[in-house]
Amino acid sequence: QLLSLSQVAEQKVDAFVDDVSNWIDKSLTMMGDTYKRKMQIISLVVGLVIAGAFNLDTLGLVHHLYHDREARDALAVVATDFVQNVSAETLDRCGRLTPQQIAADTACAGVRGLLDGIRRRNESLGTLPIGWPPKPLGGFPVLITVPVGWLLTGLAVSLGASFWFDLLTRVVNIRHGMRKPGEKPTT
Repeated sequence: QLLSLSQVAEQKVDAFVDDVSNWIDKSLTMMGDTYKRKMQIISLVVGLVIAGAFNLDTLGLVHHLYHDREARDALAVVATDFVQNVSAETLDRCGRLTPQQIAADTACAGVRGLLDGIRRRNESLGTLPIGWPPKPLGGFPVLITVPVGWLLTGLAVSLGASFWFDLLTRVVNIRHGMRKPGEKPTT
């Protein structure tokens, strides 16, 4: 490629440098696009494997939260507390640490609390339909709903943690910015 670029540029060094620069820019752009595409596929496959292994059924979870107000409210409190106490940088930094390092680091207290809640399946997270055996949705066969729920979970996982953390932060900010019906605005 360089040889052909040098023959086209003839004796002009500036033209050769510009041609090489353009060629490298195009090559790196194509390589970056290929990397993104392959990483999306890998993320989807990993998400599907995790969803199937742990029976993380999005449809079952949504069905449960829709019908159980207490679980929905408890989960909203956990999410609000997590977003208010943990920044995106802290989440990213704590995500790279081992469980022992997270336990020792005081900045990772919010992440540690979330991990403990998931491990112990406490009152807010313990009622969620996560794990085996699958729980049937009202009137729909498990053989249809569970694989579709796994597919939705895999797609959600492939979007990445930073996407979901930013979305959760925005939802919590919107929720706190709105007032309840019948509530008078404060000055």
